[in-house]
Amino acid sequence: MDKKQVAIVGAGISGLLACKYCLSKGFKPIVFDFEPDIGGVWSKAMKTTRLQAAKAFYHFLDFQWPDSVTNHFPTQQQMMDYLHSYAKHFGLMPHIKLNTRVKGISYEGGLASDTWSLWNGIGKTFPPVGKWNVIAEDIQTTTTQVYMVDFVILCLGRFKDVPNIPEFPKGKGPEVFQGHVIHSMKYSSMDHDKAAELVKGKKVVVVGFGKTGLDIARECSSVNGLEPPTTIVYRRDHWKVCDWAPLGIPFSYFYCNRFSELLVHKPGEGFLLSLLATLLSPLRWGVSKLIETYVKKKHPLAKFNMIPQHSFSKDARSCLLAYMPDSDNFFDELEKGSIKLKKSQSYSFCNKGILLDEENAQIEADVVIFATGYKGEEKLKHIFESSTFGEFIAGSPRIPLYRFFKFQLLKNIIIKIGTSPPNIYYLIINVIRECVHPQFHTYHN
Repeated sequence: MDKKQVAIVGAGISGLLACKYCLSKGFKPIVFDFEPDIGGVWSKAMKTTRLQAAKAFYHFLDFQWPDSVTNHFPTQQQMMDYLHSYAKHFGLMPHIKLNTRVKGISYEGGLASDTWSLWNGIGKTFPPVGKWNVIAEDIQTTTTQVYMVDFVILCLGRFKDVPNIPEFPKGKGPEVFQGHVIHSMKYSSMDHDKAAELVKGKKVVVVGFGKTGLDIARECSSVNGLEPPTTIVYRRDHWKVCDWAPLGIPFSYFYCNRFSELLVHKPGEGFLLSLLATLLSPLRWGVSKLIETYVKKKHPLAKFNMIPQHSFSKDARSCLLAYMPDSDNFFDELEKGSIKLKKSQSYSFCNKGILLDEENAQIEADVVIFATGYKGEEKLKHIFESSTFGEFIAGSPRIPLYRFFKFQLLKNIIIKIGTSPPNIYYLIINVIRECVHPQFHTYHN
């Protein structure tokens, strides 16, 4: 019997995991990635970037970090070395096609009604009707090849490729600015020396207060110091954590365990789970207040007007928590004045820099770097040749979670969209389960 062929788009962490477990189940995977190296976002991360989850909570279950990595928060290079070792150990590289762009995916098969019984939890993983055509282009030779496969796993990632650029009224956008404007995606992909040359001696404004914005601001301040300082412009405060073990307890123990799931109401939950979450709500509130008190006591949030108006738990649940390794010394840079903060709900460009609309103040700038995130769902819209398929997946402004089903219309496909804190264990379980018992096709980890 021929091995079923599985196309995996993306050679980041999710793609490597999917490839490894497809091989372990006897399938024939082929991984496509347009970058020249594996690693996904890590292959383009700044050299100064460090893992924002302690390595004890961010590793493959069957492949531990090497003993040579002694720091709690591995660097970008250590992360890349780890992923390369993983791919080599499990023999994944022969199944990966780098420098290969997937230009389109189309489905050939019967009507949805003909295959519904195969997707109700009692059918076969690979129904006899239908194949996926994956159109892949070799970037170096510009040649195109069509691969016919039985199953598709999209591991595209939300935090790369399609930058989110804020929109401005006519005459108030980057076009009127005399300096240089780039997105964090382009900045991160630069060689370290080239990036330093871009900002050296320049007045730099970083727009955005997430982890990437903080990393870029730190890097710019390390190049320029106090002359001139780096300015961060942002709309609202979010909780920043520099200690991976507040009160001596690893942070993940508070929010990333099975018991913590009982504290949160979930869609479709039964009466008992709903009652339990309600009864335990004081505990959830107490944990949040305990961590808030600890963070405010340890870091000078009040001094720099950085105390959020919402709870710590809200940021933790919404994946808006910025975790900064303790060695980053962000608050030290604030104390010295090499990084300055400017908060404003709206802003615009002028010929010499940024205008803060609320303060009616101008921030002079030579370089403006947008650390404003990505539009990862756009990749899902345009990867399917059928616009209908794209609308099914990315037609809503909300992030499609794992309860978003279209399996009667999209068959033999898993779409992995990762925006939550790293939880590789559940990703592994979901990939195995989907390859063996495909009860739902889109999940969010």
